Amino acid sequence: MLGSRSATLLPKNNPRTRTIVANNTSARAVLLPRKTKQCSQFRMQIIDELPSSREISDLRVPGGVNEMTLQDAALAYAKAGWFILPVKPGTKHPGSVVGNGWPSLSSRDPDQIRKWWWDRNPAYGIALHAGRSGAVIFDLDNGALAELPSDLRDGLASGVCQLSRIDNPDRGHYLFLNDESYGNSAGAFAPFGDVRGKNGVIIAAPTPHVDDDGDYRWVRMGEIPTLPDGLRVCLRAAPENEAPPMTSVELGEFFATYATNHRPGALSGTRKVFERNVDGGMSRHEALVNALPMAYREAIAGCYPTELATAELKEAFIASFADRSTGSGRNRPAPDEFARTARWAAAQALLADPAETLARLNRDETALREREEGFWDSRKELATLRQFAQARMVAPWALFGSALMRVLAVVPPRVVLPALVGSHGSVNSFVALVGPSGAGKSVSLSAARDAIDLKLGGGSSLHVRSVGSGEGLVDQFAAYDAKAKEYVGLRTRVLFAVDEVESLTAQAGRSGSTLFPTLRSAWAGESLGFANRDKTKAIPVEAHRYRLLMVVGVQPTKAQPILNDADGGTPQRFLWMPTSDPDAPEVEPAKPTSIVVGPWPHVTRGFTVSSPETAEVALVTIPATGKEFVELEIPECVKEEVRSQRRRVLRGHRDANPLDGHAQMTRLKVAVGLMVLNGRYDKVSDSDWELAGVVMEVSNRTRREVEQAIAAEAHQSNLARGRAEAHRDEAKAEVFTQGTLARVADRIVKKLSAVGEMERGKVKAFLARDKEFLDEAAELLELRGEVEMERYKARNGQPTWRIRLKQNAK
Repeated sequence: MLGSRSATLLPKNNPRTRTIVANNTSARAVLLPRKTKQCSQFRMQIIDELPSSREISDLRVPGGVNEMTLQDAALAYAKAGWFILPVKPGTKHPGSVVGNGWPSLSSRDPDQIRKWWWDRNPAYGIALHAGRSGAVIFDLDNGALAELPSDLRDGLASGVCQLSRIDNPDRGHYLFLNDESYGNSAGAFAPFGDVRGKNGVIIAAPTPHVDDDGDYRWVRMGEIPTLPDGLRVCLRAAPENEAPPMTSVELGEFFATYATNHRPGALSGTRKVFERNVDGGMSRHEALVNALPMAYREAIAGCYPTELATAELKEAFIASFADRSTGSGRNRPAPDEFARTARWAAAQALLADPAETLARLNRDETALREREEGFWDSRKELATLRQFAQARMVAPWALFGSALMRVLAVVPPRVVLPALVGSHGSVNSFVALVGPSGAGKSVSLSAARDAIDLKLGGGSSLHVRSVGSGEGLVDQFAAYDAKAKEYVGLRTRVLFAVDEVESLTAQAGRSGSTLFPTLRSAWAGESLGFANRDKTKAIPVEAHRYRLLMVVGVQPTKAQPILNDADGGTPQRFLWMPTSDPDAPEVEPAKPTSIVVGPWPHVTRGFTVSSPETAEVALVTIPATGKEFVELEIPECVKEEVRSQRRRVLRGHRDANPLDGHAQMTRLKVAVGLMVLNGRYDKVSDSDWELAGVVMEVSNRTRREVEQAIAAEAHQSNLARGRAEAHRDEAKAEVFTQGTLARVADRIVKKLSAVGEMERGKVKAFLARDKEFLDEAAELLELRGEVEMERYKARNGQPTWRIRLKQNAK
């Protein structure tokens, strides 16, 4: 159980209720509206008036104070600018002598100080009142300076310092000028200690420490320095009302309590916030302090499991150290840095109102939903597609993705995109229809066939086939004519339909499979074919001589092989469309008339025969010269956007991902499809590009949801495997006391008692007929803590071990 925190495990029901904590006292208050006079008065009651800038600049720690008497030290501190308080011996409480009104009773008046120490008790300890004196003090409780993130470490190292432990050279108080009225919220410093501002105090030398291992002693004295930028940033990010970090046990119960997964796609946005901040120059620690509470707030609101959020951000945090060009100069996290931050972040997240968190997320989602509505309403043909989808009870976006592939089939292979980066681009495209089994992935494709009345010209039709191997893709476009002893084109347009992604990934996963590399080449319109002595297997399909389109049905948790090929850019080449429709009407509308698309205007450039379609098929295996290409015109703003992104990649910008170019090209292909669907065949307009941007937003959202579904399943699988392993270990320990295994283990222990340690081979020879129980007996002895096993590789490269008794087992 969470003990004293159990009452606060649930977030506060009333977001206007807050607990104000300072100096071990707390008061619960219902805040009045911010603009009321009463509220202003309330705030004035809890904020101490800071001294003038002159007084702050004069603040210092006097030299030699460690060796003074408590009476002399009290006067010296006051003379150096400090408001101080007496504390009873053996306590740290600032009100232990003067009472509950201590924040207004601290003093630097020599007469008052003499009354306290001379007239009442010369053994009173000394408390420095940080806030009233104009100081902010960092109390380092956890770890050493070397273990801190560099911005915090370097900042603390510049401060005036009082150590507080005998056995720790860094644990203690680090003092700076409080020139911005910082409170006691530690912000990014919270995982490592506390901050004393406003009404904060510290006990100062030569006061005896209340703990046996404690000792107050100044190691850096003199004028109090200004607050370094690194520490200033961390305090500015601190929440107004900060909760103390959770314990490890409390964090475990926090994970168990918040495990719902209603909006898994939101988690990738939080990870992107972390990565974007690190790429932008923020320290890794500060970026984590910003992102982790955000993730936990969304988890509390039911978006995704807290444990999954922890795993996702821990992975991103650790991965950020692999890139030495970003963040601080550290090459690894501080010990327990992530765990400390998680305990702090979870406590802060409980202070938030889940309704406000959901409202923020809904605002972001509502904005996209509004853009989606604008997309469907922007053009007659798009409104028709949505109505057709609703009439056939399929998801509009799934129908759009399927229809887009059919529409792009109208574009002849010789029609290309401008050569902005490298060579000309192709409008060959792939779409993934995402949804659970039975969600309507295959019916979307058949509905698209009815919704789009395709006119290809020349009496040809769109060839639809399933996907086999990479070589199988090539075979659909061309063949080897053994009689004529030459390669011949079969067709120029093929739509590959894959009902379930497993069949695609199974083909790609076979040893020596060329499927994914072939698909990547086809998406770019590059040459297909494979070198082979056998001419019948070395069929060429030349660049920009074919139109390849593909629709793949994807169950979210089955898409891992595609996502695993992210380094090759395969996921970025897909358009990801959902098969769900949250706005499906109660009563289906009437089915509208099909949309006629095509044929493409008759262009004979580069052909010497009357039928361009016939000529295209004849030229499938013949390399293009480029003279026959018809280049689509695209807006100048699109050209500049593509070029700008490419320049950033070439110049090595940290936030420039080379694979983003694939996403831009996918958007451009969508824009071409929208152009054709709109009945135009010459120029992609600004409107086409903007509408394609909405499609890409939906695609990105859908892909994020796929990624999070896979992560959630993997996380649950890992948990189940961990539980199974734990049960298996328990079973082994139970068997240990029974039968043959117990006898063999006992023999090993007795032998080790005599010889010290043994190699695995020698133990095997010693056991003779019992050698079949060797590894299991040794493992169980290790499980029981009776032996130590040193594992290594033998000369032949095989794993082996040596075993010895633990000292306490002898």
